[in-house]
Formats: sequence, C-alpha cells, structure tokens
Amino acid sequence: MFKWLLLFFIALGANAQNPILICLGREELVLHQKKEVGPIYKLNQYLIGELASANQISFKTEFVDAVCQSDDFSPSLSLLRHMLIEGKDLYHFKGDIFQKAMEESTIDNFLENIPEVFFNYLSSLQALTPHHQCLNKYIRHLDYFQTRYRYLGEELSTTIFKENKSKIKLIFEDLKNLDKVLKKCEKLNLKNKSQG
Repeated sequence: MFKWLLLFFIALGANAQNPILICLGREELVLHQKKEVGPIYKLNQYLIGELASANQISFKTEFVDAVCQSDDFSPSLSLLRHMLIEGKDLYHFKGDIFQKAMEESTIDNFLENIPEVFFNYLSSLQALTPHHQCLNKYIRHLDYFQTRYRYLGEELSTTIFKENKSKIKLIFEDLKNLDKVLKKCEKLNLKNKSQG
C-alpha cells in the first residue's frame, strides 16, 4: 500500500495538471484510510499506475467533472464507465501533429486494455457474492459481454463496446444498485441451499 501512496505523490508532482489523477489519488487516500482492498481498490491502483505513466494525455473538462463528482460511482468506477462508453472522446488532444500522434497512440494502448480491466473488476466483484451466477442473473447484458470475453479473450476489441454502448449503460445502471443486487444474490443462495 505504501508503494502506491508513494507512486501517487510522485505522479501528483509530475502531473499536477492532470485533475483525473488527482481525483483518483484522493480516492486512494480514502480507500487507504478505510483499509479497503476490494474491487474498487484494485481498479483504482491500476488506473493510477496507467495515468501516472501517461502524463501527456489530458481529459476534456466535462468528463473530469462527470468522473470526479459522480453521485453514483466512485471516481475509478466512473472513469471505467466513461472509458467504455466514450472511448477517445474523453480526451483533449493538443500540440503539433507529432505530439497529437503520440498522445493518440498512448490513448489507443490504454483503451485497448480497458475491456480486460472491466472484466477483472467484475471478477473481483463476483468473488464477493454468495452465488457464482449472481451478477449474470441480476445485471442486464453482463452475460452478453462475458460470453464474448470467455471465447474471444484478448481478441475482444473495444469495438464490441463501441457498438453496444446502450448495453454498457444498462450494466452500469444495475451496478448503481449493487446493494440490491447483492441482497437478491443472498436470497437466491439461501433458496438454493434450502432446495438442495
């Protein structure tokens, strides 16, 4: 945990102009104070590490506000949602042609890994549930993406997310009510135990 805090403060000094990184750093401090090490913690650590190493990219102001001031999600989960839905539209490209090309390449590499980050987050979340089919049963369209990920793996491009933005939005609508989903999962688990 200490190494991540150190990384954050080093990155903060190098990236004082990156408000998303500052926002994620604040979230990291809150998670550290609460001693939370669950799915959001892992997601936060990944995003901080990636953004700290890509200090030349910048986000459009409206997305910074949407990510850092979300009433529905933590900054990390909000950023993941926006990356899956908005893709490159999140970013502000600046500078000359060469600099823009470098920024675009960095962003392409970053976004290429986001589907896997999304599924890693969901796997960590699923591990907290009492029933192995919990999230698929109660979160709309999750099975649609997980089936494709299972069979395509790393070949699952961001294209499938671009083409299915409405499904991604519904997944996150259901994730907003995660407490209710987990209660339904608990009921399902108890029902299965009583029948088995």
